[in-house]
Amino acid sequence: MAEPGSNIRYLQARRPGGGLKPPGGDGTYGDMEARVARLEAHMEHVRSGLDKLGGLPVQAAKLEERVAHLPTKGWMVGAMATGLAIIAALIAFGEKIQALVN
Repeated sequence: MAEPGSNIRYLQARRPGGGLKPPGGDGTYGDMEARVARLEAHMEHVRSGLDKLGGLPVQAAKLEERVAHLPTKGWMVGAMATGLAIIAALIAFGEKIQALVN
């Protein structure tokens, strides 16, 4: 991990004359030190957020295992068709079933 401000020192060393142009918008280096400092601070925030995602592969594997045990679409369609067939048979043969019971 780069220490804060190291990019600024690198840019200052590469610039002919020893440093960045002064701010004022007269070139591409205007207010560069503040911008680089903000970017470095933001990258620290991003890096800490990425560290929190370290357990994500384990959580994804657990979820995948749980989903593997769920009923498939084919099973659900088959169960619904069977249930509807039983209801239709009871409706169609209801009078004959009542005659057998009485």
